[in-house]
Amino acid sequence: MDLIGLVEQLFHEYGYLVLLIGLPLDFIALPIPPGNSTLTYTGFLASKGVLHGLSAFAMALTGPIIGSPSRT
Repeated sequence: MDLIGLVEQLFHEYGYLVLLIGLPLDFIALPIPPGNSTLTYTGFLASKGVLHGLSAFAMALTGPIIGSPSRT
């Protein structure tokens, strides 16, 4: 399966959870679609009206903040 097909399937099945959970996993280099490709496709889906733009932005911002290691 190609990368775009995989990202499309993930969004179809899990919706905004792909952003909330998937983007932090990009930090630890798991073999999942990279964050840049996921965010690009998110923008495309938001422009088509499939995803709500503000909700997608909130999930794309919240996921990496929650998943980033603390720097204390």
